Amino acid sequence: MAKKKTGKKKSKKMTDAALMDSGSVHGDEESGELDASAQVNGSNASDPHFLPVNAAKLTQSLIGLSDKQRQVLEKELDLTDEDSLLVLRFNPNWQGQVAVATVCDAIAAFEQCTSRQRGHRWIFHFDHYQDLLPCKTAIRLAHPEAFAVSPDAVTTAVAAGAVRANLQTEPLAYGVVINKIAVHQDDAGTFDFFYL
Repeated sequence: MAKKKTGKKKSKKMTDAALMDSGSVHGDEESGELDASAQVNGSNASDPHFLPVNAAKLTQSLIGLSDKQRQVLEKELDLTDEDSLLVLRFNPNWQGQVAVATVCDAIAAFEQCTSRQRGHRWIFHFDHYQDLLPCKTAIRLAHPEAFAVSPDAVTTAVAAGAVRANLQTEPLAYGVVINKIAVHQDDAGTFDFFYL
């Protein structure tokens, strides 16, 4: 039996330090598109029977979630109907002027009903995958300092004579989008939400 989402927004006050203490991010993101080639325990992300537990494991491997965060994500996926979820892993190397909590609140408030949090400032629910890019644009306009130059753009800029030290190369967070296709089917891949 499918569980219904309540749509209620829980408020959870956390300091930026607590948000950042969720650990470090490993690897980089090169594409804003879903990466269906990533595999977890032999299951391909494009497999129509890709279970929530596998989506959580894939997300953990892509952005370095802790085991505790993976378990929280698994439970969240079990409670979720057909949504797109933006899952963030905060970058401990990010040195920005805007508060992490401020940016998270702005994502949650995007169009007020479209994006929702359920008590975790690193998991955001969207009604449609198409809502992610307008949200990214709105956050980029409101908080440009949270965004970094993509690794490909850094390479191009340095080749053109730019000084790497002058470029913002650390994003506020790394992201994965999980598309809930059905109650027990998911598709997941990296999403360069905080890259220009």
